[in-house]
Amino acid sequence: MPSVALIILNWNGYHDTAPCFESLRKSRGVNFEIYLVDNGSANKEAARLEKEFCDLPLRVIALPENLGFAAGNNRGLEIALKAKAKYFLLLNNDTIIPTDFLKKMVTAMEADPTLGVLGAVNLYEADRKRIWYTGGYLNRSTADFTDPRHNTTYIPSDRIEPTDDVAGSSLMITRTALEQVGLLDERFFNNFEESDLCLRVRDAGYRIACHMGAFIYHKVSAATGSTGPAKIDINEYFFHRNKVLFLRKHWSFFAGAPVLAWHSIMSLRRYRYARSRGNRAAPLILWGLRDGFKQNYWKGSLPAIIEWRKSFPQQPVKA
Repeated sequence: MPSVALIILNWNGYHDTAPCFESLRKSRGVNFEIYLVDNGSANKEAARLEKEFCDLPLRVIALPENLGFAAGNNRGLEIALKAKAKYFLLLNNDTIIPTDFLKKMVTAMEADPTLGVLGAVNLYEADRKRIWYTGGYLNRSTADFTDPRHNTTYIPSDRIEPTDDVAGSSLMITRTALEQVGLLDERFFNNFEESDLCLRVRDAGYRIACHMGAFIYHKVSAATGSTGPAKIDINEYFFHRNKVLFLRKHWSFFAGAPVLAWHSIMSLRRYRYARSRGNRAAPLILWGLRDGFKQNYWKGSLPAIIEWRKSFPQQPVKA
């Protein structure tokens, strides 16, 4: 069975990462190596994880600061590519994997060389029979990805379901596809980078799909956060900004102009709704839209936003 390189990001998340590693201890059927990218954690927890899980094939890559999802994963991928793994799995640290998960994913990839990216069914960790995400279908009129199985009851099957994107929390990509299309676009920082990668892989002639029989448990709230009325968190900034970049990359000027106008209108509607609900973080939506048009990418206005959000102590910042 070919080997897999697992890229796992950690940012002040020991209590999420440790259970993930515990589940990896039980994984069977596939040779794998873990590349733990510590995204500038403040409490030396990467060293703690390395010590506690010394029995795992674990390599720690310590970064001086939080570089975001795209750049953090890229630092891991750059090192992993120097080894001999045939497949690379981006795996969120706030996930739990079943014993046979890696074997199912690799077996499916080996059976179909046209697959470039294969995703897994993401189930809510708190409700293990309910689907959070399988894969999205792209509406090119709105640039929205819709998963018709979201929040439905999970019924396992052996189907390899074609999709337009998969969740970055459990994204497996072949070495050949990755070497052909390149790494994640670091301008996104967080949000849309996996969708962008999937479209680039598809444009290179590979298929994108979700393995409906391979699932993980995902602590979704730990990754997204929630900040009161209308659930505005700091990821809203990246969503509204990065959708502009996503459109500029994958639509022509004339085809993208009405879609960009629609995105702007919907962003303004969401802003007005959030304000009407008393959400003081609503300006993040406009902040993101503005930076998208200004092409202020990567961290963008994140440092300024974090300083601004310090006035909301009851609403923790999630980056």
